Amino acid sequence: MLVLRAILLSLACLFCLAAGAVERRFVLRDYLNQSWSRELVTFTFTEKAGACHQDSLALTGPDGPQAMQLSEVVLWPHSSSIKSAKVSFIADVAPLGTSTYALSYGRRAIARQEPRTDLVVVRRP
Repeated sequence: MLVLRAILLSLACLFCLAAGAVERRFVLRDYLNQSWSRELVTFTFTEKAGACHQDSLALTGPDGPQAMQLSEVVLWPHSSSIKSAKVSFIADVAPLGTSTYALSYGRRAIARQEPRTDLVVVRRP
């Protein structure tokens, strides 16, 4: 099962690279020998005009697709392209361990794999 997951993740990465996707990595490390479980973390990112379509974002964590939330989103004028935003997600880090999360995006909207979650989101106009 682990080998299959690695192969699928590799294929997904190749597909993203072929589509011109960008990946930003967030590396979390513990230096205090403390377990960090279900911690809310937030990172700010900025991007050039046209490089990050607002419907292309996907977050991958150590266990696969990860739920995330964008806030303080600023779009480039007259486009669906993100100029800057904050991305927030729940993270875990083992004592003296490292956890890596990758935010990927591209110029076009994509259909993304939904992360496993018990959260139900309802959009209202």
